[in-house]
Amino acid sequence: NEIKIKLSNGKTFRIIGKYCSEENKYIQSAKLNGKAWEKPWFSHDDIKNGGKLEFIMGDKRNTEWGSDMNNVPPSALPYPKN
Repeated sequence: NEIKIKLSNGKTFRIIGKYCSEENKYIQSAKLNGKAWEKPWFSHDDIKNGGKLEFIMGDKRNTEWGSDMNNVPPSALPYPKN
């Protein structure tokens, strides 16, 4: 439900999954440092100073969360952007 990653600068980055279970394996919403996070990716700059990424999990896919692929940087895509 939670993992802490100790960064090389001494800061800590926490990832929390609320309501995680075998059934609740789908992201419903997310927050990065207390602010709504709608992207299915983050950059080094987003986490380099530590912080907290929280996921609310559920048993059904939320097809709206992370669906805006227009703002994804090309380097984050697993395939070429058209």
